[in-house]
Amino acid sequence: MLMIPLTYVFAALSLALAFVVWRSETPRWGWPVGFLALFAFQEILVGTRFGYGTDILREVQPFTAALIPPLGYLAFRRPALGWPVAIHMLPLMAVCFSIPLWIEAMDLSLGIANLIYVGLLVRLALRGPDGLAWANLNTARVAVSLIWVMAAVLFVSGITDVIIGYDFAVTSGANTGKIAGVASTGSLTVLGVLWFLFGRGKRRLEQTDTDHAGLFPKVDALVRTERLFADPDINLTRIARRLTMPARDVSKAINQATDQNVSQYVNGLRIEEACRVLSETETSITEVVFQSGFNTKSNFNREFLRVKGVAPSVWRKEQT
Repeated sequence: MLMIPLTYVFAALSLALAFVVWRSETPRWGWPVGFLALFAFQEILVGTRFGYGTDILREVQPFTAALIPPLGYLAFRRPALGWPVAIHMLPLMAVCFSIPLWIEAMDLSLGIANLIYVGLLVRLALRGPDGLAWANLNTARVAVSLIWVMAAVLFVSGITDVIIGYDFAVTSGANTGKIAGVASTGSLTVLGVLWFLFGRGKRRLEQTDTDHAGLFPKVDALVRTERLFADPDINLTRIARRLTMPARDVSKAINQATDQNVSQYVNGLRIEEACRVLSETETSITEVVFQSGFNTKSNFNREFLRVKGVAPSVWRKEQT
């Protein structure tokens, strides 16, 4: 009976997600699609090697493993192609040099690369939704959560590669199987710890001494006058482009003037609009959700409770 390795299932899911991302995003970013496709290929390699005992492609596996952390980071960072991106090829170069010169150092170099990208991902996640200027403000929180998940996976993978590299140097890989088994359990533990820390709140990055609060009236006037908040697909990049200002300046202006991130500020305006409609018309709450710029009722209810302290239905009754 033919057995299908679990990694093949992960590969299929990754390819399906890559297709969905490619079809749904505008503009169609190549970084997340490239990462998901590479991850699917890596899972196929692992499943073929360990599921069927076929080692013909094992020489390819280190190279794909070296590309996964950089592409995982770039999938969230989404820079334009250029020379600065070339620095993210260093993990691949390290593998290329370690194989002919010192193959025992290969796993060590992969582990160190993973841990470096863990640091970069954590730094990006700590900036919150404002660090993802490309993200739809309705879904930016989900993207930040995915960054923490990615950081957890790379952390466990990096530690595992370092330990395996040491094991190969000392015992010629006698304990590799046990190390991989412990790593699987460790992955769940690290994920749990990171989610706990994430749930307790994200530390704000220290702001620079530059005062951006004076820019806020211009930002606020544009968002209110042109009702950009009512667009469910609005994001920081689009606001900044309309203002011909750097996205970071727009973010800092809102942060300093309102003590909120961009997502909270925009959602606050949406709640203001929702309250106006709820108090002046008989429009159903479900219709108000979409009229005010939210794309899900659950997100609307959560933000309404955050801003007003009560549920939308309760607030409407209190106004009569």
